[in-house]
Amino acid sequence: MCGRFARYSLSRELERFFNAHPPDFEIHPNYNVAPTQEIPVIVVHEDERHIKKRHWGLVPFWAKDISIVAKHRGHSCRT
Repeated sequence: MCGRFARYSLSRELERFFNAHPPDFEIHPNYNVAPTQEIPVIVVHEDERHIKKRHWGLVPFWAKDISIVAKHRGHSCRT
């Protein structure tokens, strides 16, 4: 499936680079991030940057919930 990437950064590196508040979870490098996994993202709330967890991947607009992605992980779009 497409959408995989590698994340080399540790939490303190992300905090420093983005001038963000520390997360309440530990961030470790992941050399094979796949859709449906949780990843750290930078969000801005009240003019302050925070590191939060979010699910990585595309959820179609018509999906009622995120479980639709897990069911169809092996399928790919072809033209």
